[in-house]
Amino acid sequence: MSTLKRSIRNYMQVAMVLAFFCLVFLNIAIPIYGDAKSEGYELLEYNQETQILKSHEYEVTLKLRVNAPKGLSSVKVNLPTGKYSLTDVKTVGCTGQAMKDANSNYYIQLKPDTKDNKFAEGENLFSVRYLIQEYKDENKKYDMFLYDALPTNWNVPIQKLNLTLVFPSDFDLSDLQYYGGQYGAQNVQNTLKYKMKDGTLHMTGTHLPANFGITFKAQQKNGYWQGALDNSWTVQMSIILLSITLLLIFLFWFIGGRDPKVGKTVEMHPIEGVTPADIGYLFYGHTRIRDIAVLIVYLATKGYLKIVEYRPKKYTLVPLAEPKDEERYIRTAYNILFEDVYEGRPLEPKMVHPRLRAVRKNIGVSIENGFNAPNMKACTGISKGLRVLSILLLSACMGGVCVLMRLFSYQEIGVTDFLAPTGIIALILIAINIRYDRRYDMDRSSYRTSMMILFAVYAGVIAFGGIRFYMQGGSLLVGAAALLCGLAALVLTLLMKKRGKGNAELVTRLLCMKNFIGQANGAEMAKAGLLHSGYYYEMLPYALAFSQEELWARKFRWIGAKGAEFYEEKAEGNTMVIGHARKRTEQVARDLKTFCRTVENDYHLTNRRRRIF
Repeated sequence: MSTLKRSIRNYMQVAMVLAFFCLVFLNIAIPIYGDAKSEGYELLEYNQETQILKSHEYEVTLKLRVNAPKGLSSVKVNLPTGKYSLTDVKTVGCTGQAMKDANSNYYIQLKPDTKDNKFAEGENLFSVRYLIQEYKDENKKYDMFLYDALPTNWNVPIQKLNLTLVFPSDFDLSDLQYYGGQYGAQNVQNTLKYKMKDGTLHMTGTHLPANFGITFKAQQKNGYWQGALDNSWTVQMSIILLSITLLLIFLFWFIGGRDPKVGKTVEMHPIEGVTPADIGYLFYGHTRIRDIAVLIVYLATKGYLKIVEYRPKKYTLVPLAEPKDEERYIRTAYNILFEDVYEGRPLEPKMVHPRLRAVRKNIGVSIENGFNAPNMKACTGISKGLRVLSILLLSACMGGVCVLMRLFSYQEIGVTDFLAPTGIIALILIAINIRYDRRYDMDRSSYRTSMMILFAVYAGVIAFGGIRFYMQGGSLLVGAAALLCGLAALVLTLLMKKRGKGNAELVTRLLCMKNFIGQANGAEMAKAGLLHSGYYYEMLPYALAFSQEELWARKFRWIGAKGAEFYEEKAEGNTMVIGHARKRTEQVARDLKTFCRTVENDYHLTNRRRRIF
């Protein structure tokens, strides 16, 4: 499987896992309660009095006379469906708790206050009082009064019904209508009787079947409701929160996250004093096993050792000559690698990885000591702290917007409503930042593919929340603002990695070398006298370090790869490939790339470490 296909597969798996968590947590954490188990009972009398207030609130007093069978443990009082706030629940003759079902509809669960948790057999009288606070009517033409006095979700027949609705003195009753029946409006004139007197409506009925409902409707002039619940402020608050967060992250980047400006040059040769082993520390602040693998190729191209593939993707190293003219830490690494191994004899395969670990540790300390000046830091302490702070701030902002979205639709708020989206956004941001920091570890197409997947997941999570908000009656403005601010803030966190002045100068030169390796024109190189095998191998370790080995090899494809004797393939102790000098440069590059990847993967497996991003 190619590196590109493997990368696509890995990031698709990450995307699927994150999408799953988004669907679970950004739903957005709607509480789900199971209906309490209750036994059958007879509802002998249903008495309800509703005081309608101009603040779009309904004060309801409900009295139920129930014929309870033996062992009845609970009675479910169904309430009108819709978006409102239920408060001030008080009960007499039992205990009551306001709950929500799977569809976020309120109901009150009545339970006995006896020691055995059972209602007395026979007739029981329960009294329940509660306050319904409707949200603001956003209709620009008129204010609607729509009230389910008797919800259709009562699953028991009602033998006797008494409804009383008390309207405000200035309530316009000219348009008052009611609808009744099972699962819809029916002709119920013979079932229900009503009379209106002094702004009070009295309705009675007998022998109503299960799932019988009564709804009242009346249009009022626009602006009739005064002081109704209005959470539209959450829209403005969401935009303010997003704007402040983006402004703070921009200030973090402006103050402590901008790289020093360094002029670009043309780098056609290795930079003096910078070996392939230095690249990892200069870019990332630590030495990677990848750098050690490329260093081995560097030593091989110089003629100090030979790489032998004795079985497919199984390698051993053969020392040829000590690198006396190289940097001291490279000579030390060579001696650690081939301690007690005579020239011309292979290093035992079982000893390769333990010695690579020692080489990595030694080189890491040596390179760090060589670049220990403050201006040589790959990432300043303040910019690293500001990036972490920015990720936390952006994640908390998105979590706060999710909470405001729930407040807008008058939903209950729990701790998970903030923590779940905050945690998901933080994980995605960390993944994107890690991938961005390691962008030089893979070829350009693989990097772009992985970043596009992660960006799509990040944008999808934000868009998902914005669409849910819009579907709940909110504005698309919040979703659009969250997406724009979230993407802008993400870019700033990616750029929030300030290098020291000296480090920035060296890294810029290395990037200029990287650009030359990838973009240099073969004809221009031939004109400059660079199109020969010596120059190809001089730059090949750096091309490997930047994952551009095949781009580099294509420029030399017609000259062969003279001098590739440092890489030998064998099968069961016999020479498998003869005439390495005639191998195409692309094949040499692919062989060495496979060697480096195998060393890196085997090293991580041996040390029980796996890279996630």
